[in-house]
Amino acid sequence: MYWLGAGGAIALAGICTLGFIPNVRRQRRVYWASWLFGAALMACAFIEPGWHMVGVVLAVCLAAAACFAYFRTSYLKIGGRIHSFWIARTRPDPLPDGSPAPPVIPPSDSYRGQVTADAQWWLMAVASVCAGVSALVLGMSGATLGVAALPVVLLAGTGYIDSYDGFPIARRRWVQLALIVVSSIPVFLLPPIAYLIGYYIDRPRRRS
Repeated sequence: MYWLGAGGAIALAGICTLGFIPNVRRQRRVYWASWLFGAALMACAFIEPGWHMVGVVLAVCLAAAACFAYFRTSYLKIGGRIHSFWIARTRPDPLPDGSPAPPVIPPSDSYRGQVTADAQWWLMAVASVCAGVSALVLGMSGATLGVAALPVVLLAGTGYIDSYDGFPIARRRWVQLALIVVSSIPVFLLPPIAYLIGYYIDRPRRRS
């Protein structure tokens, strides 16, 4: 397990040093270099069980790095475009002369100018799929209820915001909504029901 600890320490050290690097481009390079090197070392701990385990460990580590970068940083840059859950973090890197790039203008249907509707609804779709898969594999266990709690809470709050801001159901993200409904069948459609409750619970009072 020496390789496992060494790889984890390198990945953690790379994250901890980012606060001392002022340039976002260098931060991005350090982040991914430390994660790639750390993941390679952690995968070495699983050579004995077989190369398939090495591949699994590498995939899990890189998926964790990508998720952290997507939700917490502006380090996920593909094809010259920064991808992030938060609109503010998709702002391009500073220009070569050091001046800041123009701010990103949120879409008109974004959630309070912070998250795009696509990002919000894909997050809830993925969470609903995880809940459905958990129900199929583990049944309606405590673990499944814990997993299902996330999409239920997210969809209830999103439904209330959609209604409060005067948007149609799902802000017309029909593909994601359909995926949520289908994947929620094993958990008795709790996530979409929570959305409808949030959407309609306060409408009579607001109309009056």
